[in-house]
Amino acid sequence: MKKLLISIVFVVVSSAASAQYFELGLRAHPVYSWIKPTSDNMGSDGGRVGFSYGLVGDFYISDRYAFSTGLEITSLGGKTREVTGSSDTELSEYRLQYVEIPLTLRLQTDKRGAWVYYGLFGLETGLNVKARADRTILDASDPGLKTDLSKLDVKDEITALRLGLAIGGGAIYDLSGSTRLFGGLTFNNGFTDIYQGNRKGTTSYISLDVGLFF
Repeated sequence: MKKLLISIVFVVVSSAASAQYFELGLRAHPVYSWIKPTSDNMGSDGGRVGFSYGLVGDFYISDRYAFSTGLEITSLGGKTREVTGSSDTELSEYRLQYVEIPLTLRLQTDKRGAWVYYGLFGLETGLNVKARADRTILDASDPGLKTDLSKLDVKDEITALRLGLAIGGGAIYDLSGSTRLFGGLTFNNGFTDIYQGNRKGTTSYISLDVGLFF
């Protein structure tokens, strides 16, 4: 995995250095994320809908290949179920916010009328800036007894850095002049542990990408 990351960074940096022209845009889109716990006493209990928005920039090496990066704010999360040391069941819904910097390669088809189709692959890095959780504790001795805790600050439970591999595709449509509309679908597979301490797990998401190049 370390060799793969180094290779991705090397390729995209080399691509940016040899870029022929640059294109800047804005995007804002929904995401659906989930947490995949790997601790023995934890399990996934559902996903969560979030949102992502920010800048996107493409450094074109040729008409068909571009190094794509940007700066985005992305809201992720998910629901987990955990059996604690006292045998109580702890249900948590995490709301995690990241500043993300994608480092991806965009491969495009030849232009067909006003349309261009693309695929992308690369690395996405995220820095956690906010972590909240709603938590329900079910008493082991009395299943009808529960304690609800909302809007907990759980930043001390979450690691600062998240890394994921992104793969996706979509289309770009010429509107007028240099203005172009793009849309697509991307799967971001998180591979670094998001938890600090004894909990273990990763978070991944699917995004419906929508934006404009200017």
